[in-house]
Amino acid sequence: MTSVGDYDLEHQIGAGASGTVWKAHHRGPVTRVVALKRLRAGGSAAEVTRMRREATVLTELDHPHIVRVLEVVHDGDGVALAMQF
Repeated sequence: MTSVGDYDLEHQIGAGASGTVWKAHHRGPVTRVVALKRLRAGGSAAEVTRMRREATVLTELDHPHIVRVLEVVHDGDGVALAMQF
C-alpha cells in the first residue's frame, strides 16, 4: 500500500493537469477518511509554490461549498493537501 505522511492511499478518485486526488485513510489514534491531493511526480518549484498558496487560501475560508484543507503534508520534494472527503 502506498502512503504519504500518515496517510494510506486507497484509490485514485480524480486527476487534473497538475496532479491526482486519492481517497486516503489517516493512521493514528483517530482515523479519518480524507481526499489527498498530490502533485504529479516531478512537479516544478512553481507548482509546489502554487499548491502551498492554494492551501493557505483554503485554510482561511469557511463556506459549506468549499472543501476544507485539514493538513499540508510533505510528499518527497513536494506537498500534498489532506482535505475533507
